[in-house]
Formats: sequence, structure tokens, C-alpha cells
Amino acid sequence: MTSNPPPAAEELPGEVLITGRKVQSRINELGRRITDDYLGGSPLLICVLNGAAPFVTDLVQAIRLPTEIDYVMAESYGQGTQSSGTVRLTRDVSVPLLGRDIVLVEDIVDTGLTVHFLLQRFARLEPKSLRVCSLLSKRKTRLYPVVVDYIGFEIPDRFVFGYGLDWSGNYRDLREIRVLE
Repeated sequence: MTSNPPPAAEELPGEVLITGRKVQSRINELGRRITDDYLGGSPLLICVLNGAAPFVTDLVQAIRLPTEIDYVMAESYGQGTQSSGTVRLTRDVSVPLLGRDIVLVEDIVDTGLTVHFLLQRFARLEPKSLRVCSLLSKRKTRLYPVVVDYIGFEIPDRFVFGYGLDWSGNYRDLREIRVLE
């Protein structure tokens, strides 16, 4: 069975906003900051699926502490390019959060709706601490007052895809972040 070669960069839609090299470099910096902040501890990283999966995989390798990873799935986009305005939790955490240092790992925070929803939900479970780490942030589109403690990149209010972020289910496998024209 043969597979088709990946498309050449010039055949991909949009333009590169952040190169794969810059993504990896910034993840290493975030890992160092999280290591410093939790020195002597063991944070639980909660990854918001599906988009943050590549990010949490690289991030946990950059953190020089014992860590645990759990996953949630919360949707507010569906198949479109704009938030639906509601969050639907389709997979919840599987470990107790009581007394734990929690880092919620998200691919992108734009309106803040999903992160706001998850922070409220997790706070009721009485963790020791609760912080947010997002690869991308669109501060100008923030509708909910959420604090993102660790930000990879501030980006403009444009639709992006690649490195875990999809465009109608495609392009999650790209190493770079691309922006739709």
C-alpha cells in the first residue's frame, strides 16, 4: 500500500504565521517557566482535546518535573471557523483534582468561553492551584475575563490552523501555524 506524499508548502492554503522552529523554541521556554514555578512539585496537565494534543506532548517533554497528563474534550466550534457561543463537554477528567496543582493546556484562547467554562468546573473540584497555558492567545477577541498564565504567542484576530488546530478537521499535522487569508 502506498501513501500520497504530503503537499508542498506552496500548495497549502493560507500563509505561515509562526514557523515550526519558533513554535518549538517557545514551547521550550514555557516548559522552563512551568518547571521553575512548580519546582519540587508534580503538576497535573489537563489537555483540551483535540487541538492541544501536539502541544501538550511537546510541553511535557520540556517540563523537567514529574508530571501527569489527563484529557478533557470541550467543543465550541464544531465544523465552523467561529465559536458557536456554547460549550459542550464530551470528555471529562478521569483523575481527582482535589489538592492538585493543575495546568489547563489549551491550543488557543480567543473568546475565552471554553477556558472560562473549564476553570469554573475545575475550581469546584478544589485543586491546590489552577493555571492556564495556551499556545496561542487572541486578547482582542476576549469576551470572558480569563487569565492565561503561560502564553506561547499573541496573535491577531484571524483564523489559524496547523500544529493541532484544525480547519474543518484537516491540517492538524502541520508543524507550523498558518493563517487563513
